[in-house]
Amino acid sequence: MSNSASRKSFPEKRSALRAPVPVDVVLRCPDKSGKSFIEKTRTVDISRTGARTTVGHEVSHGTRLQMAVPHRKRKSWATIARIGSKSGNQLEIGIALDDTNDFWGVRMPEEAGEAARKGNGANGNAGRKETKKALELAQELLASARRNPPAEEEEDASVAQAEVRAAIEQYTLEALQLLNDQTAAMMRNLQELIARQTEEHLSRCVEAAVQQVEEAARDVTNRSRPVWEERIRSATDSAQEQLRARLKEHEATLATSAVKARRDLARKLADLSSAVAED
Repeated sequence: MSNSASRKSFPEKRSALRAPVPVDVVLRCPDKSGKSFIEKTRTVDISRTGARTTVGHEVSHGTRLQMAVPHRKRKSWATIARIGSKSGNQLEIGIALDDTNDFWGVRMPEEAGEAARKGNGANGNAGRKETKKALELAQELLASARRNPPAEEEEDASVAQAEVRAAIEQYTLEALQLLNDQTAAMMRNLQELIARQTEEHLSRCVEAAVQQVEEAARDVTNRSRPVWEERIRSATDSAQEQLRARLKEHEATLATSAVKARRDLARKLADLSSAVAED
């Protein structure tokens, strides 16, 4: 019993064979500053006494934490037994479980080896048959346990709620990102549509305005043409009347000048005749 208690309190780092099985887990753990965080991650490998996984926070060796397996509704206190290398923002850690009683629901390598050793120690075919039956029975029990998991203690509400919140936040962020992308695409399409429609509308407006101006010019021209024709006729008639009046005046002046010239010429001829007669 003392050896068993010792292993439970101080599990060895490599005391059990490991299986490269990825299992989704939720960790609740304090970081180096003492601030508690909850993170959903996946194991790299597992063993009966612990697991190797990665976290996106800085943690310390020996830190106590809680590990939950949501799909099995299992949780256990554990200890960070090893700090590994860091890749990007992911830190590899080794975790030693307090609960080593079928925590994972996965057959471990040592269990298979133990069954094989029991099979080799049996006598002849009977031992092998018994071993085969035992394996089949174990598999049936394991399958039944997976289908109908036994009732466990009440889950830690904070871990379950944190897992739900983390999933909701993740889905919300993805939905918001998708909504933002769709909104941006819709805004671009809307802007292009508005610009195209605006350009077409302006083009139609300009064409209509030019047409209206041309029609107005033709209308003004058509309406003012009789007026201008009348003005031209009036101006022409007036000019002709003035020309005729001036011609009459000129004719009268010429006639008067001709009469005067004839009188002067007759007087001069008379004077010349008188002068000749006297000589």
